Amino acid sequence: MKAAVPHPETSIKQAPSARSVASGLAHGGALGLLLASAMGAALPQADSLQIVAPALLPMAMMLAFAAALGGDSLGVRLLGWSWLATAIAWSCVLTTPLRTAITSPPAEGHRVPLRIVSFNAYRYNRQIPIAIDWIEAQNPDVVVLLEAMVADNAAYAPLRRDFPFAESCAPQLRCSTVVLAKRPFRNVWRHTRGDPENRKALSALTVLVDAGCSTFPLTAAHLSRPWPLGLQEPEFRLLEPAMKTRGRGGVLVGDFNSAPWTFAMRRIAQAGGVHLVSGTATTWPSSNRSNPWLPLDQAYAGTSTDVTTVSRGPHLGSDHRPLVIDLTVACTPSSLHRTMMETSPNESFSTTKPKVIIKYNFS
Repeated sequence: MKAAVPHPETSIKQAPSARSVASGLAHGGALGLLLASAMGAALPQADSLQIVAPALLPMAMMLAFAAALGGDSLGVRLLGWSWLATAIAWSCVLTTPLRTAITSPPAEGHRVPLRIVSFNAYRYNRQIPIAIDWIEAQNPDVVVLLEAMVADNAAYAPLRRDFPFAESCAPQLRCSTVVLAKRPFRNVWRHTRGDPENRKALSALTVLVDAGCSTFPLTAAHLSRPWPLGLQEPEFRLLEPAMKTRGRGGVLVGDFNSAPWTFAMRRIAQAGGVHLVSGTATTWPSSNRSNPWLPLDQAYAGTSTDVTTVSRGPHLGSDHRPLVIDLTVACTPSSLHRTMMETSPNESFSTTKPKVIIKYNFS
């Protein structure tokens, strides 16, 4: 009896269609981008990938949408829609700090206003005199400068004259992370344990600012660049306990070379009991021709102050834009009496109640 011979068409497995291949690639791409945007949660050394999450997640959404439309079966299409829903939900989670940059209602009682300017001046900036003129025009009470060796550069002499009290993350201003003020600081804590100028130590300090009728801790920090992956992680590990002990509830400003939606910056904010107040203010890269892309320079505030306004300054020769932070500090009854007695007739002492919602000026 002759054996049956299978039909040629049934003996050859059909090759996947181009639509099926494209759908599979879209599924894989969407999953890969989602994993890349969340890798910092499990691996702190990879947290710098979070900086580009605003670019990764829209790409993941587009690929997931393509996978949902191009699937050959209902199950494949549903999987694509699930990736899209996941990407949208994850985007909402990552942007939480940006959507909560609003102060709580200020406490009752007398409050005094105070202005802080924070600026990465760039070590090789040729427009330092122009930058100083702009800073002076803002009439700040405290100035935070990064990449500024004020002890060695004569261009900073006018600023040092008008802000005679200066501290840096190393003694004798031998560090480029500097805080200058019109009043003497009540205390200083340097968080540097090594050579901060060669990226061998954390470049940060906390000062206890004298607001006239009260005090609050102000922490200034300048972190290393985010690449290669893991370079910032040791600095974050040092900054976190510093914020938990010395800077808690105060103000945190600086160039973090990171984004507020990264896991590292979330941990720093939580440790210090502060929340983002600079919102979506993008500060880098700065130029005369286009607006910056990323908010590498940030401002955070806790319960010791109420921030009323955050503004972004113009291009001043650096690759970063400055931030101007207006806040108010509550006075205790005893310190209020002392401050009013010490205020000369020529000095203004505002009793205006601050606004609650932060205003942004990012032009």
